[in-house]
Amino acid sequence: IAGIVEENEITFTAFPNPAIDRLIIYPQTNNGIFNLYDIQGRILLQYNFSSSSAFTIDVNDLSRGNYIIEIASDDFRQSSKLILE
Repeated sequence: IAGIVEENEITFTAFPNPAIDRLIIYPQTNNGIFNLYDIQGRILLQYNFSSSSAFTIDVNDLSRGNYIIEIASDDFRQSSKLILE
């Protein structure tokens, strides 16, 4: 079923977590959107990607704390917790 990711299916890897100044994302899909949300659900960063190559997100200007990172495409949406130190 489109739009549903099985619990064990990994669609991206993000590290380091906790992060300090940058976050490296390895999407396991082409053509998608990376979103970083604060704990209230507001989008703070958004990045469109068009390959499964790794990309780096600068998080140096964000406050220390908890965030949600998300990768979304036409086929799925997956999120994960991120801690900034």
